[in-house]
Amino acid sequence: MIKCKLKRFDRQSTRILTDEIDKALNEIRIKYGLEELVVDSVKANNLSMTAKLSGKVSGDQVKEALERKKK
Repeated sequence: MIKCKLKRFDRQSTRILTDEIDKALNEIRIKYGLEELVVDSVKANNLSMTAKLSGKVSGDQVKEALERKKK
């Protein structure tokens, strides 16, 4: 892995960073059997970056949780 130090958040570095975060989140999504786990609504200026993390459990997990709740 090539290490690189960011000095600011510009369009290119923010896109690259977001892509890497998405790849890492995909591994976590698979590990925990989630339907979705993504970073979106990314906003950045020169010195900071914010993003929204969204996730969804799979339909099967929702059904199981509802069935457990009924018992």
